[in-house]
Formats: sequence, C-alpha cells, structure tokens
Amino acid sequence: MKTAIVTGCNGGIGFATVEKFLDNGWSVVGMDVAPECIEKLENFTYVQGDLSKSADRENLINEAVKVFGTPR
Repeated sequence: MKTAIVTGCNGGIGFATVEKFLDNGWSVVGMDVAPECIEKLENFTYVQGDLSKSADRENLINEAVKVFGTPR
C-alpha cells in the first residue's frame, strides 16, 4: 500500500486531499497545528505539529515510518 504525507490536513484543501488519497487506496499521515484531527478515518494517522519546526518535521517522518513502514 502506498503512503502519502499531507500537511495542513485539517483545512479545506488539505482535508480534501486526504480524502482523495484514501478513496484511491492510499494510507495517509496528516499533519496540522491543531491538537486533534477533525475526523477519525481508516488508514489515516494524525500528527500534531508545525512544519516550520525541525523537530516536528522529524516527528512526522518518524511517525509515518512507525505506522506504515519504511518506503521500498
């Protein structure tokens, strides 16, 4: 299964992007600054963070690998 990372996933375009990937059989790791995701979805993992912070970007990648595995 392919995995996508979507930032700004709680917003209109970001959330629509998440839904499109999920509808097409992808797993998704989404990041936003909000403490919680607006909706619980199957094959979706939410990571709270700020893209401008190096530690948050690193956490996003680590979480994606932890949940969905190392890319092939």
